[in-house]
Amino acid sequence: MFAYLIGTVLNLPSNLTATFLCKTYNPQSKIWTWRSTRGKCYGLLAAFSGVIYRRQDIDDTIFDYTDAPSSCYLHDDVYISGHLYRKHIRSYTIGRGTGLWILAYRGQ
Repeated sequence: MFAYLIGTVLNLPSNLTATFLCKTYNPQSKIWTWRSTRGKCYGLLAAFSGVIYRRQDIDDTIFDYTDAPSSCYLHDDVYISGHLYRKHIRSYTIGRGTGLWILAYRGQ
């Protein structure tokens, strides 16, 4: 699973980071949904399923809470997605890979 993440991010452009799941919001239905199909993520990366960051993507500006809503301070997926967005780095969903994330999520 980790080899799949690493191999994918090494082949992605530097303005994309890899995640297994993307959480997107549908304003018409007002529902958040998970997307695991391969492609650009137009929502939040979901780190619980596996995500990889490039070292240069995380710098001291991640600690600048000036413009961040206070409700995001403790929600790492929202906060880190916002930090990467400000740096013009987008999430790319790579799918489920081996499917191991499902076992971890179900606690098996």
